[in-house]
Amino acid sequence: MKLLGKGQTRVCYLLAAAVVAFTPLAANAVPLNFTFTGAIDRFSLWGSASGAGDLNVGDSVSGSFTYDGSIVPDGFVFADDGISNFSITVDGFSYTATGTSRALLYDDWMLGSSSPVVDLFIAQSGPLNGPNQGGLPPFIAQFSLRTTSNLSIFQAGVSPSLGDFQQLIIDNESDFNTNFLTFADFRVNPDDRIVARFNLTGVTVSTTDPAVPLSAPATLPLMAAGLGLLGFIARRRKG
Repeated sequence: MKLLGKGQTRVCYLLAAAVVAFTPLAANAVPLNFTFTGAIDRFSLWGSASGAGDLNVGDSVSGSFTYDGSIVPDGFVFADDGISNFSITVDGFSYTATGTSRALLYDDWMLGSSSPVVDLFIAQSGPLNGPNQGGLPPFIAQFSLRTTSNLSIFQAGVSPSLGDFQQLIIDNESDFNTNFLTFADFRVNPDDRIVARFNLTGVTVSTTDPAVPLSAPATLPLMAAGLGLLGFIARRRKG
């Protein structure tokens, strides 16, 4: 059995380096960090709730959360456990979610039959810890972005990239009906609820973590090309 010559060995090293260097990275599969600001626009009171405690219309709202880009929703709707580190502060009162919760992504979403078809992203918090308001404990918070037109940003089975979300922010239509912080105790009385609805005034999204490498099958075309070149060299040497 003949060993490869020096020239052929050099080619092998170059091929191995090419496989490593040019294997594409899954740029979408990274945690994306969102921060947002807003202001309370209105309150919705349900059941026996008669007021919103220390909160008022016009109070400032700020918050942040992380979207796990490695979790791709089937059918572009639910991405369970896609949201973590959700926190929201309203007029100095801070609320922090426990555990993870869900992200919702829609390519073709309509508010009503006469509404335009748009793109929509929703981040829901898990159960919240923080001070009561109006005698009710914090229950859940929701942040959302929707476009003014159908940009078809989201695709089934494809994780949105940082650029997708940046475009979504640029074209965002803020809506207090889809941004809210709810106070309720459904174990005591499910009809008693206070919903503080807010409009967004600013949103940023960024990532600091490196992309996750693609799995082994993604490198197979490069490996096949390398093996084919080695076979060509071997045939020339034999001939």
